[in-house]
Amino acid sequence: MWNRNNWFIAGLVLALILCVGFILFPRQTSDANCYIQLAMGKRDVPKPWGARILHPFLAGWIERTTGISLESAFFLLACVATFVVGLLLARFAYKVTGNPWWSLLAIHPGLLQAVGSIYLNDLFLLAVVLIFLSTLSIPPVALLFAVLAVLTREVGLVAVIIAGAVLLSQGKRLYGVGLILTGLLTWFVIVPRIASIGTNLHGAPEIVYMVARSFAALVRNFLGFQIWTDSLAQLWAKWEMGNCETPLFSFTLPKCLQIGNVHRVGLCPWQPEHILVFATVYLTGWGVFPGLIYANRGFVAQFKSAQNMPLFGDFDG
Repeated sequence: MWNRNNWFIAGLVLALILCVGFILFPRQTSDANCYIQLAMGKRDVPKPWGARILHPFLAGWIERTTGISLESAFFLLACVATFVVGLLLARFAYKVTGNPWWSLLAIHPGLLQAVGSIYLNDLFLLAVVLIFLSTLSIPPVALLFAVLAVLTREVGLVAVIIAGAVLLSQGKRLYGVGLILTGLLTWFVIVPRIASIGTNLHGAPEIVYMVARSFAALVRNFLGFQIWTDSLAQLWAKWEMGNCETPLFSFTLPKCLQIGNVHRVGLCPWQPEHILVFATVYLTGWGVFPGLIYANRGFVAQFKSAQNMPLFGDFDG
């Protein structure tokens, strides 16, 4: 049986590997410029980047408080996040399998790509989500980290809703509803009040933008098709997820459906890498996969029992 020292050591090993990953293989991304501007206090950063405020805010606060450079502040946050992720993933693996070294399976190209830039918030979000999931047995702390997860990135709301749904299924209605409402209120009330005042790149109303963006993300992540719009035509040539200068087809929207800068829509050629990236980088790097495992931990326990493996305690314990 593995003791706590074993999962602690496994967590340190995992964290060190992640640190080496973003130190030796830095990844350049256009998103970094948006987060740097937020950290510098700029208020006109376009959405969705302008709504992901917690990570760059902390970097800017560290820079102003300590006097170190902004790059060093982001680097410090990345290092802290790697050790939090390493330790909590090892603890998570220990709870689920009894062997913390299974956490090393988290080292795959997708996750290393996500942490390849110290300016991105993927690794920081994973750390916040893992803390959130591990503190569900302490409601005040869990509620706090639910807010922090949503303030870090909008997808943090997914992990909050998953956890709330699990609590509802366990009969903890007040806690589950409170958790879900906390996440929704943070996204729809708090974020708009403190986020960047920059509009989205489509010039559309925020509620329309969020609904359309969610639909487009589903089509891209599960079907591999990127929806094309003329409002982003100038960006397709340098888009990180593939060139879509020439869509498969496009058509002009009726006047009553033209919103903001969107006058034509179409469909980009099929790119299966969208599905692969979603299954590796996003589910892992954004902490949703640990949330799904947590939601199905009863099934995992039954499977382990059938295999005559020692049962684990609740992840939130």
